[in-house]
Amino acid sequence: MSGAAALESALKTQAPGQQVLHLATHGFFLASSCLRDREAALAGNPLLRSGLVLTAGGPTREDGLLTAEEVSALRLDSTELVVLSGCDTARGAAQAGQGLLGLRRAFQAAGARQVVSSLWPVDDAATQQWMLRFYQARLQRNVGVVQAVRSASAAELRARRAASRSTHPFYWGGFVASGF
Repeated sequence: MSGAAALESALKTQAPGQQVLHLATHGFFLASSCLRDREAALAGNPLLRSGLVLTAGGPTREDGLLTAEEVSALRLDSTELVVLSGCDTARGAAQAGQGLLGLRRAFQAAGARQVVSSLWPVDDAATQQWMLRFYQARLQRNVGVVQAVRSASAAELRARRAASRSTHPFYWGGFVASGF
């Protein structure tokens, strides 16, 4: 799905049953410092503070914001891998006794076995190259997800060095894998 067809309602309907989901869209995480008084209700439910931006509308009139709470309600028991290539998709709210609650945790709660997500805002061009290297390692060399993440990061770092471009981790170190 892309463009106007990337409806929140379509994702909710079509994601269950898929073995792999790659979501290349904007991610968001609202830190406590971003919340205003009228948004204090969000502080009570950390799964409302992170999500993905999709297309609004469709037959169910969805708002286009797929929150972590909505993700956790999906049925992703047959999903082996979710790749979230947008910004801040690994971030979440730390809860005592619960850990980090956000998109990554929500996809796993929904049943996804492994999730690749970003720790910070990511550069579009660098992310495109990193994803290409990730899928080459995963699909062409048939390595596991964790090893494919490591391989993509190392390959991107090598390429940046060879081209005399910035080797700051911002460009190659933002993605992590979680799950089993």
